[in-house]
Amino acid sequence: MKRYGSVLRVKPEAVEAYRAYHKKVWTEVLDVIRRCNLRNYSIFLKDDLLFGYYEYHGKDHAADMAKMAADATTQKGGPL
Repeated sequence: MKRYGSVLRVKPEAVEAYRAYHKKVWTEVLDVIRRCNLRNYSIFLKDDLLFGYYEYHGKDHAADMAKMAADATTQKGGPL
């Protein structure tokens, strides 16, 4: 298992859209996250900063991230 974290800045005008998208995460997105071997995935929002954390339990992180990025359901929504 390997731990990953990241910090991103959300455009101030997109913070409310971010909150709305993440109020109820789609089951399909959660399924993709699990199939891509991510566990304990958490995102915290403070003002306009996001801190993301997950534990990776797979064998090919790059391939799993590409699979997630290619998934149509995870691509829905606007840019933050």
